Amino acid sequence: MLDKEIILKTCKPYLKDNTISIKDFNNLYGMLNTTKKNIILDILVENNITLIDENNKIITNIEQDIEDKFISNFDTFLEISKTKKEENNNEDNESDSHSSNEEVENDEETPRIYELKNKQYKILNKTLCTLVQKGKQEAKEMICKKNMNLVYNIARKYLNYYNHKLEIDDLFQAGMMGLLKAAEKYDKKINTAFSTYATFWIKQSIIRTILDTGLEIRIPVHMIETINKVMRESFLLDEKNYNNNEIIAEKLSIPVETVNKSKYLFDCILNTASLDDELGYEDTSTLKDVIADKKAQMPEKIMLEHKLYKYLIKILDELSLRERTIILYRFGLKRDNQTLEEIGKKYGLTRERIRQIEAKVLKKLKAKAKKLKLEDYIDGK
Repeated sequence: MLDKEIILKTCKPYLKDNTISIKDFNNLYGMLNTTKKNIILDILVENNITLIDENNKIITNIEQDIEDKFISNFDTFLEISKTKKEENNNEDNESDSHSSNEEVENDEETPRIYELKNKQYKILNKTLCTLVQKGKQEAKEMICKKNMNLVYNIARKYLNYYNHKLEIDDLFQAGMMGLLKAAEKYDKKINTAFSTYATFWIKQSIIRTILDTGLEIRIPVHMIETINKVMRESFLLDEKNYNNNEIIAEKLSIPVETVNKSKYLFDCILNTASLDDELGYEDTSTLKDVIADKKAQMPEKIMLEHKLYKYLIKILDELSLRERTIILYRFGLKRDNQTLEEIGKKYGLTRERIRQIEAKVLKKLKAKAKKLKLEDYIDGK
């Protein structure tokens, strides 16, 4: 807890006409963080003591003062950083190093700016946004480096978004473009954290990139939005009502034909295996390889797997969309298998609800398999 009396007593020798310079203020309290400095400043203001900068301008907020100085001296700061880097790469040039150090010490503002360089990742996003909006290329690089983890974590969540073919690096680059878009548009007056504001733009940029370049058949963005709404309503409905497209159309206030089209696009394009996907375990051939060579003699094993695959598709087709999709993701039939929690988040359902659906579907699949006598194929009969 800061003691008011001690603060006033400490400042008294430095007062001139009830004002104290920022230089003297920093000499007294430079070791404290910005929050505590602002508390001290409030105490001074309450006692009619004014803090002024080197141009006799009144300072009302320490953080804002640092930001203003950083922005106004940004080019100087970059030049000093460049000079310092060159000195570190030329340790033998002692005379140049000594001259540069003297230059730094003689400039009252330079030490503060140079100190910020050493703590560049503590520079506020809103400060960097201001510089980005002023066209400073270096600020763009700094804000990208500062927010790399944010962009990467968001990009990683879109690896299984529909059935796209983009890699994590592609999604990351798209996210970075969204981050820079956010920096160009951010207004610190809206009183919203930059990371919260930027998340929207990062997600939008990633999704647009997936839809524009990641799908084998391009679907317009407005149609994707409709498909998302239709499929969400489909999953929320009970299984017995899934095929009742009239209910979905009524809820979304769209034609039944649009619901039918959305489900068709989801099933046939967004939720299907690609021709480039490998056939399966210990077989690196793709569906495209098999289809392209009509004269190729397929081994007995592939024939057997093909029959089993046909039966599997036949069984899965008798499930509701929600049941079928959960099984596909749960057992790795679509890329890597996913946990109950991951599937639940994807469809807005609890982990326990997904487990219940899985148990119900497995019981149903066992009955179907027995009915179709799949044991004969498994045993090689």
